Amino acid sequence: MTASATAPELAVIIPSFRRPDGLRRCLASLDAQTLRPAEIVVGVREGDAPTLAVITACAARGLPVRGVTTRTPGVIAAMTAALSGVGSACTITALLDDDATAWPDYCAR
Repeated sequence: MTASATAPELAVIIPSFRRPDGLRRCLASLDAQTLRPAEIVVGVREGDAPTLAVITACAARGLPVRGVTTRTPGVIAAMTAALSGVGSACTITALLDDDATAWPDYCAR
């Protein structure tokens, strides 16, 4: 990469359903990245208040995270909802489970 080139914009999508503690740890690991993602989109089932509360709290602390809801049950529906919510400026999209903790250089890689 030349000095004038910039890193591509990275989005991380996370499907989540009723695992607020795991999601909180996952989002904390993304907050501690050596290269922070441009956006984090969590696919969550409509009515999952504990998950939405974690997303709201993390966003209030400055993490670029937001939730996209779906009425359809299942992890694929949550992934699809999250993927549809990724902004057009992001050129790379990564997937992370809500119970995963990302290594500090996950986004940089």
